[in-house]
Amino acid sequence: MNNVNKDIASVSSTDKIMWGKTELKKGQIGKLTILKPINQWSEKDGELGNVG
Repeated sequence: MNNVNKDIASVSSTDKIMWGKTELKKGQIGKLTILKPINQWSEKDGELGNVG
């Protein structure tokens, strides 16, 4: 067994997994950092519109 497998095997379901100051929550599969402004879109009455 290499070191990575030993580390994973030693993690219990009650341990907190941290990415810097962000805690990994159940069901979360990653972390995203947005580097520039983005447009949010939503569908209403069959048409797409800019939300923000």
